[in-house]
Amino acid sequence: LAGFSGACLKKLNIKFVPPEARTGLLSFEENQRIKKLHEENKQFLCIPRRPKWDQKTSPEELKQAEKDNFLEWRRQLVRLEEEQNLILTPFERNLDFWRQLWRVIERSDIVVQIVDARNPLLFRCEDLVSKVCFLCSDNCFHLQEATNT
Repeated sequence: LAGFSGACLKKLNIKFVPPEARTGLLSFEENQRIKKLHEENKQFLCIPRRPKWDQKTSPEELKQAEKDNFLEWRRQLVRLEEEQNLILTPFERNLDFWRQLWRVIERSDIVVQIVDARNPLLFRCEDLVSKVCFLCSDNCFHLQEATNT
């Protein structure tokens, strides 16, 4: 960026971040602490479940059941953050997002999970994998078999 004036850089909205402000990467100790907490609380770190429904369930009943399940899931995460002092990734707090995900999983032949490359295993949602495998056990078996060889 040599030769660019300050006004030009401001117009381009370029900001220089000093090396000591490395907020995106965790130290080894912090990473280990978070891994341990995630492992201990694995049963609570899950995606919200779509409630069971059948042909007799009215759209209003399903919508209310989805809302109730979602609110209970959110309460559980808040308790976990407060009691364990655990900082969670910003789970989507919009019920419509989860409704769309539930429907996409139910209708899809392939589901791809994209994670943060700085720490992919920390941001990988194992619960999503288990949910997809539960709904499409034959397809998941083939994918896991291919990755294990």
